[in-house]
Amino acid sequence: MLRMNIEEEIQKIILEKDTEKIKRLLLAILRPEKIDLISREDFNKYFVITDKIRTIAKVFTAICKLHEKALVILTGQRGVGKTTTLRYLYYVLKNYMKVSMIDMPEKIDNAAGECIFVLDNNYVNSDFILSPLGNLDNKTIFVESKPYWVLQLLEKKNFDKKAWQIMILMPPKESEIKEIVKKRFGSVPRVVNNPLLALLSQIKSEKELGLDTVEIIKKQRGTKLRILWALTSNTKGLFVKELSKILTKSPATISRHLKELEELNLVRAERIGKRIFYKISTVGGVIFTEETIIEEILRNWGNKVFII
Repeated sequence: MLRMNIEEEIQKIILEKDTEKIKRLLLAILRPEKIDLISREDFNKYFVITDKIRTIAKVFTAICKLHEKALVILTGQRGVGKTTTLRYLYYVLKNYMKVSMIDMPEKIDNAAGECIFVLDNNYVNSDFILSPLGNLDNKTIFVESKPYWVLQLLEKKNFDKKAWQIMILMPPKESEIKEIVKKRFGSVPRVVNNPLLALLSQIKSEKELGLDTVEIIKKQRGTKLRILWALTSNTKGLFVKELSKILTKSPATISRHLKELEELNLVRAERIGKRIFYKISTVGGVIFTEETIIEEILRNWGNKVFII
């Protein structure tokens, strides 16, 4: 049986008149089971529609079609395609309904349309997720968020007070990752289980990517792991006082743990002006750290999230 083109599937949802049928479709889809592209040509050239992206596209289209106020967070470790998925869906849906895509939360008040896509350009944090979001009655908001903010809000039970639906995008199948890499580079000499790492491994060494850090990161516990988690919240890095405030630990304690993490080559210091910012050393380190955040969410709140 030939699989229907994703745009045809989306059109079918958009043209559907029966609201109850759309809701039943949503339930059926949700049953358990970074390339910054800027044009349609880029999508055709580089983008692979995986089964997971296909599912999210149909779910989000159905939600938009219902014209009901909805708040949806899309999260997942770096490199699984959150930004690309939202960009793709925006480019498709804008042909059929009024939609907006913004990359800075403060622009949301001026965003027009039935559905608004908010990309995480390092501005989406817990304050934004918990904010009133302006006058957005009967609008659907889809927000891309780093896993750290989702974890923090779950731990503080903030989601109990605000009706966000959390969706976690997991890495695609190995065969799909191979297809992604092949479309970009024409060959697939080595594949790792994250699309971004698979792409970068074609042009950078394992050491540069930090592929050797996965076991070291997964052995971290307590404050050291919490520091790594917090560092994924801001790609520019954080300085000691910021980490101290976030983790409610003394600056001396944070500094001691940072030194030990530096010795393990998991973090590095970078002086900007008078401040020293700390970052996770490698792309692989960020990805593997976010994997541990997703594992923590699924272990403790698996019944409160959709996994795709």
